[in-house]
Amino acid sequence: SEAPPGATPVSFGREGYQIGGAVFFRKGSSYVQILPANFDGTDTDVALTIAARLAERIATHGKPPQETGDSPTQTDAPDEQ
Repeated sequence: SEAPPGATPVSFGREGYQIGGAVFFRKGSSYVQILPANFDGTDTDVALTIAARLAERIATHGKPPQETGDSPTQTDAPDEQ
């Protein structure tokens, strides 16, 4: 989805942005929303930390970022099953 006016881009996943303390991004076939309890911006750092850690853990089935459309700086290990 397209970021709304006033959104700040994030450096992980694809189409990622932060607005009002919430973080949204896509990674592989997943769409992630981190919605803080307080939308006044006090939980901004916590939401970003959670989102970044989730982005690291979401599997892309071993596909390189170029194939998934994710950030070219994000590296992914193949799924362990």
